Amino acid sequence: MDDIINRKAIEQRIIAAERAIWLKLSPYPTSKEDFYEFDEFMELCKQLTEYYKNTPDTDIGVEIFRVYMDFESYFSKIMKLHNDDDIGVHASICLFSLRSWIDDIIVLVYDNKP
Repeated sequence: MDDIINRKAIEQRIIAAERAIWLKLSPYPTSKEDFYEFDEFMELCKQLTEYYKNTPDTDIGVEIFRVYMDFESYFSKIMKLHNDDDIGVHASICLFSLRSWIDDIIVLVYDNKP
């Protein structure tokens, strides 16, 4: 039970960080410095990865997938709009990090199944 409470607390911090990013980035980033908040967001995501490494939990909050899908769409659009400048490069790096993170989560949850 404590594990589930811990997971939900981590998920809530991820969702809160996501909301803060949308307030700052809307509608689009104008420099590579605008991506720093995403780096902090990814640090929270790593906490969730560590949680799944250290517990037998097999549940993932649906909001985590929504967060992933929203950022996936956002960074893909940024890459198309800025395919040959620093902003596009940073969007590509963010998208790679995001995809790697969700892949890790899925593998860990699958491996936790009895």
